[in-house]
Amino acid sequence: MNVLRKVTCRTLYRLLNRLSIRWNRKWINDGKLFFGTALVILGIGESKEGRAAERESVFFSETSSDNHGMEYFVRMNSMEESRVDTVREREEEILCYMVIEDMPVFPAGNVQKYISGHLNYPPEAVRKGVTGKVFVHFTIEKDGRVDSVKVARQVHPLLDAEAVRVISNMPKWKPGRQYGMSIRVSYTVPVHFSREMLDSLRRDSVVDKNDIFCYVTEEMPVFPYNSLSTYIAERLKYPEEARKQKIEGKVFVSFVIDTTGLVTNVKVMRGVHPLLDAEAIRVVEALPRWEPAKQRGKKVRVSYTVPVQFSMGK
Repeated sequence: MNVLRKVTCRTLYRLLNRLSIRWNRKWINDGKLFFGTALVILGIGESKEGRAAERESVFFSETSSDNHGMEYFVRMNSMEESRVDTVREREEEILCYMVIEDMPVFPAGNVQKYISGHLNYPPEAVRKGVTGKVFVHFTIEKDGRVDSVKVARQVHPLLDAEAVRVISNMPKWKPGRQYGMSIRVSYTVPVHFSREMLDSLRRDSVVDKNDIFCYVTEEMPVFPYNSLSTYIAERLKYPEEARKQKIEGKVFVSFVIDTTGLVTNVKVMRGVHPLLDAEAIRVVEALPRWEPAKQRGKKVRVSYTVPVQFSMGK
């Protein structure tokens, strides 16, 4: 007997975890698993005789092509209905892509463009040739904050950590609303670490012993002072509030030295705390003009990532 039930995220994940899911690639290419048209994903389990046996199916019903509103339903084929009944749907549980009046709105426009623009391929993953698509699950809170970020589908610890970092640093969303009240909404997004991106970095990049990530060029950019790290340390102002809270750590800031030597595209690659992150950005943005890099006699843009250390002992 087939039974169609609407379930919460928690119930859904428990059901999927009991299966050996065999994904159909045409459903998950380009993130269509979560943002495509209506889908049915079958869970395939092995019987004692080794034959594939259908256990459950999950029905993803898209209700809004613009905001990707979805409901999750589970159709039980061979399992008992009581298995779902044992998981009570409490008020504090978050419905995955619940059908609501106003879905959350990302302030920076396209989510995937934001992710790709802030993604930094881990140097060690470049050396190891690791690629893949990490699926990250998170909650948009009532105040628009991104919270409860976790990996829903892993690829490699290095890529998983970078995917979580990018999602965790997202700006506040305009929260979802139902009956005029802000509500919590759960999302899952794919974070792509493509073969094309890897091949490009492996051709052109290197990491040196000072934690500086840069492109390999015939003539590297030249900082006008002797030491970049010393220059940054001398101009760093420890935020008083951060000092009171005893917050310290190392903020990694990436930036681009353009063909005129100016420092541009400054952003936090790995943050510690908003107070320290903001100060690190301020100092790096104020760096003087460099002698630009050259490749085959032409000036080229070069990307750097520099650590900015905040220590209470200094």
